[in-house]
Amino acid sequence: RGADPDFDFRQVAIIDRRGDVVCHTGTRTRPWSGHSVGDGFVALGNVLKGEAVVAAMADAYRASETHGFAERIMRALEAG
Repeated sequence: RGADPDFDFRQVAIIDRRGDVVCHTGTRTRPWSGHSVGDGFVALGNVLKGEAVVAAMADAYRASETHGFAERIMRALEAG
């Protein structure tokens, strides 16, 4: 944080190979910005209409657990 003067403008998520998730949505990102962390995934976005967009993405990802990873990502993106 100290090395990045624009930290509060950043949004970033990292998922490791075990499925552990860390996510940051800065306090100065453009409205609406946010994230939803789930079991082994994160749905996030900025300059969105509202929280419902991220929620729909997370719901679509969870609902498609019988599909492959690429299909799950596409369903989440389409839901957003």
